[in-house]
Amino acid sequence: MDYIPHHQMDGRPHLMIDGAAMPGTALTLSHWPKSGTPWPLKGDLSAEIVFNYLKQPAFRVDASAATNTHYDTDGLVGIWAALHPAQALEREPLLVEIAKAGDFGCFKDWDGWRVSCALSAYAEGPNSPLPGPVFEGSNADRQGKLYQALLPLLPEMMAAPGRFRPHWEEAEARLKEAGALVRSGQAGLREDQDLQLAVFDLPPGFEPAAFPQEALHNATDCMALLVRSGARSRFYYRYETWVQFVSRPLRPRVDLRPLAARLTELEAGRGEWATPEPEWIVPVLSLAGAEESRIPPALFERMLKEALAAGAPAFDPFDAPGLDRAR
Repeated sequence: MDYIPHHQMDGRPHLMIDGAAMPGTALTLSHWPKSGTPWPLKGDLSAEIVFNYLKQPAFRVDASAATNTHYDTDGLVGIWAALHPAQALEREPLLVEIAKAGDFGCFKDWDGWRVSCALSAYAEGPNSPLPGPVFEGSNADRQGKLYQALLPLLPEMMAAPGRFRPHWEEAEARLKEAGALVRSGQAGLREDQDLQLAVFDLPPGFEPAAFPQEALHNATDCMALLVRSGARSRFYYRYETWVQFVSRPLRPRVDLRPLAARLTELEAGRGEWATPEPEWIVPVLSLAGAEESRIPPALFERMLKEALAAGAPAFDPFDAPGLDRAR
């Protein structure tokens, strides 16, 4: 099997990995919403879905190529596994950890995170070690060239993450410092399991949006996070709530735009609260136009919890019954 950029596929039968089907797709192996991936193959990550496909020959299709419509770590791992099934199955735990660190911002294996971090450094210009032409051309061209450059590099990164230390060492130091704050209680954590809400109170001086998300995600299984420092608050739904997450039930997202409007009224002209529609990949509720909110943190938390508890489910990533058998 070969990797071919999606815009060069020209209808050739292929596996669509971590994306949405397009002309020529023989089978979609993706955790994306409404992907049509058969239920017996589903997994939290697209990489896990590829491994399920490799282990279940009954679902094999006639396809000699694999592709994706965007570049990310989960897609890279899934495509590499499809191209090198025997090697991938031998390294499945590490590959899944790499994909999980990249997509979900949580992990158990530091080497998995280090490889994910190095891949991000290579993929995110202008300080990337990759040659400049990789980042030239149309968006589709750039995505394809990233896959072509990084697919052969992934085995080297897995075999010797330490060789890529310059691309993860500083980030690891920051992450370990943040993790220590959470574990020590200095970045206080409270959980409301009924709402699947985690509330983190960061020490003074920490910006909620800049605090390493892995330190938060590694500390809680909750998928709705309120992160605050003094009068600065930021709420978001984790990416896991956008995909077809199957390992356990997740509380559905609710539409928080009405809450944003009420919060803006309370600010009385000193900033505006905003959040996108619930189907946004990672919807964030945050304040613009002012560094700090005039709303007392306890009142903000109470209003948020009331909105989460009372709101109707506003987004469902799962396929309609019967549509998840599409090939």
